[in-house]
Amino acid sequence: MLALLLPLASASMVARPSMARMASAASAPRASTALASADALFRSPSPEQRAELPTAAPSPALQPREVICYMMSALHRSSMDTPYARFGCEVALRFLAPSNPASRASAQSFASYLSQTW
Repeated sequence: MLALLLPLASASMVARPSMARMASAASAPRASTALASADALFRSPSPEQRAELPTAAPSPALQPREVICYMMSALHRSSMDTPYARFGCEVALRFLAPSNPASRASAQSFASYLSQTW
């Protein structure tokens, strides 16, 4: 899935406070157990982070880590179909480079790709 999402259209996006907090929390020292790091990785995005997704767009203002935070928040199962079906895929598609073949996909076909069993 990551190969399909990369390269990103831009190294960054418009700065948002909660995404910045999420990115700085991700760079904070991690617990030594794999279980603790897995818990942080799969945590549901906060309501504030989800509220920023409708306006999330590529911009040179953010660090790559912040772009990844937007992408992971958009593609999280709790955000994927909220506020409407395939919303998370629409957000993710905004950040794909024009040279990436997936950038020409519809949100529906991108969602189908992501829901495939591996």
